[in-house]
This record gives sequence, C-alpha cells and structure tokens, in this order.
Amino acid sequence: MAKAGASLGEITKALERRTNVAVLFQARKLSALNTGVVPEGFKERQQNQTLPVTGVYVNFGRPYSPADERQLLDMFHQSYSLEEMADKMGRSPNGLFQHIRKMAQDKKINLAQLFNDIRPFLSMKRV
Repeated sequence: MAKAGASLGEITKALERRTNVAVLFQARKLSALNTGVVPEGFKERQQNQTLPVTGVYVNFGRPYSPADERQLLDMFHQSYSLEEMADKMGRSPNGLFQHIRKMAQDKKINLAQLFNDIRPFLSMKRV
C-alpha cells in the first residue's frame, strides 16, 4: 500500500487493530530488509551488537531528556533496529516504542513525516 502512495493513516485504517506507530515500525523494518541497501555502519553495528549481560536496562523507568529523544530519532533515521536502539540507550525495546508513541501524542514528532522519510526506501527494488 505504501508503494502505491497510501498515507500512514490510510494504511493504519486498512490494517485493523494496528496503531500508526506499529505500522511505522513495520514499514521501516520492511524497508531495511527489502531494499538491499545497507546503511552506513550497519554491518559493523550488527557484528558488534551485544546483549546486556544482566538483562537489566540501566535507564529503565527514568524520564527521557531532550538529548535522549534526539538520540532516539537520530538512531531511527540511521536504520538502527529497535533492539539496537534499546541496547545503546539502556532501555527496553517496548519502552522505546511506547515513548515514540508518547512523543507523537505530545506533538513532538510527526509520525506521518517519519513514514514519508522512509517511503522512498519502500519503493526501491532488492539488489
């Protein structure tokens, strides 16, 4: 649907029981997996990825600072996976997902704009 030019809202309506944030992350995931384009530093990040030793997220429950929010959006645009972002920020993947939802509700980010940022990668062909 995204390749055909449907908006985030139209896609979310068509996929019942999905939220804009869920559709956005799924589209982003598909764009990274299906394009064949490897973002700069992606392979190195994949090779160096380590899981927290204790399984505890050091920033769990702490409020997000404006710097944390900028870092989260920067990593989103640099094609970090949700798990990589969680590892780097010391937060759970679900916590990051929920915070992006909260940022959208608070009008700090525009989900439709984030979706449009990844739209060109959805229409690229696999190499």
